[in-house]
Amino acid sequence: MEETQLIDLKNEDNRTAEVTIIDDDEPGVIAFQAPKEGSPTRLPPVTASEKAGHAKIRVGRFNGANGEVHVDCKFIDGSAVNGKHYKASNHPITFHNTEVEKFLEVELLHTGLEDGVEFTVQLENVRSDHKERQPSLGHHTKQIVHVVADADEKKHMDDIHAYLQANDGSGFAVGSQGWAHQFQEALDPGDSMVLHIITLPWKLIFATVAPTSYAGGWLCFFQALIYIGVVTAFIGDLAALMGCCLGLKDVVTAITFVALGTSLPDAFASKAATINDDSADAAVGNVTGSNAVNVFLGLGLPWSIAAIYWGFGLYSDDHEEAWLKTYGGKYAVAGDGTIVGRGGTKYPPAVATATPAPTRMMDVRGKLGPDGGRNIGFGETEPIGFIVPAGSLGLSVAVFTICALTTIAVLYYRRVTIGAELGGPKASAKRHAALLVGLWFVYVVASILSTEGMI
Repeated sequence: MEETQLIDLKNEDNRTAEVTIIDDDEPGVIAFQAPKEGSPTRLPPVTASEKAGHAKIRVGRFNGANGEVHVDCKFIDGSAVNGKHYKASNHPITFHNTEVEKFLEVELLHTGLEDGVEFTVQLENVRSDHKERQPSLGHHTKQIVHVVADADEKKHMDDIHAYLQANDGSGFAVGSQGWAHQFQEALDPGDSMVLHIITLPWKLIFATVAPTSYAGGWLCFFQALIYIGVVTAFIGDLAALMGCCLGLKDVVTAITFVALGTSLPDAFASKAATINDDSADAAVGNVTGSNAVNVFLGLGLPWSIAAIYWGFGLYSDDHEEAWLKTYGGKYAVAGDGTIVGRGGTKYPPAVATATPAPTRMMDVRGKLGPDGGRNIGFGETEPIGFIVPAGSLGLSVAVFTICALTTIAVLYYRRVTIGAELGGPKASAKRHAALLVGLWFVYVVASILSTEGMI
């Protein structure tokens, strides 16, 4: 058994020290508190601030310290949920020979608590390799951990809430300052005068966007969409001009300069989301959501408009003429073999055919005919419609799909091995970042080679 003695220290303060003599012949009793007379039946909770980032819980070994002892720690949710408010997994802890205390550190997740939450740590299944004497669990095998909001932060938020209640929140509404304030911010040079001069025209243009307090924010939303569309078209034209000056094809320009110019804002938005969020959900969701909008809205909307335009015959005569010259050809072959040009010119009869004459040139197209024109009178006819040549799209989509699946596999691997999609050990983070950048180069190179007909 452990013995405790009080020793008077002969000094000017006449202090008393408590000395505990440990019985090192017994394996001991494992508990959160020593089994003393008069000790409470229920331990007071361990209180930890959410802002501290972790809760520290002491596990003691009493009435002996002989040999190696193992005990399982189990985490039980209360109002705090594992994975949401704290992060822990059931695991054993080991007391080595003569070791009398261990500390559990539980990671606390920052969720902006307003009220406290709690969970319980329970000790169970104590064991030892000692053949003659076995350890036991003490009376106090459950410890409640109370997680509270940071006092200063909570007081600050309460003060803001009270002020908003008293002033209808008008002073804190984003965008409520009006156009004058937006132009003042646009003219503010900030930390870099060089960047200010370069971006000043753009800042002044975007300062004309309506403040979010107007029309419930909808005016700002739609005006911003229009501005984004104009800027995207501007970037596309600049990239096309650069590609033309460098002698690059439009496809190559699109997957390099245009793609970089339109995707860099997404990259910065994902970075900001990663810094400000506790998880990778916002960053990964931003990237996948952006690609979904590009594919389903960026391609789907204009293609749908074009399909309706051509499918319902809304095109003009000039567009019909251009379509026939491109896909329907300059020549029609009548049933008697006479070749009729677009201008009504008749050419010598070709080989007689039983194929009936086309009723309308605008309704059909087909195989190559004489003089390099399109024979729209022989079989496999199709009506006028919206046509987009596939080009090298097939290989490009295949390579993109492989790279995307590889990226998902990398994220899953990081989840299993590191416990997080982003961050982690620097060596691993740099290695995986280099791999993902390499996948982008693989896609670009493969698409360029396909466009040039090399693969």
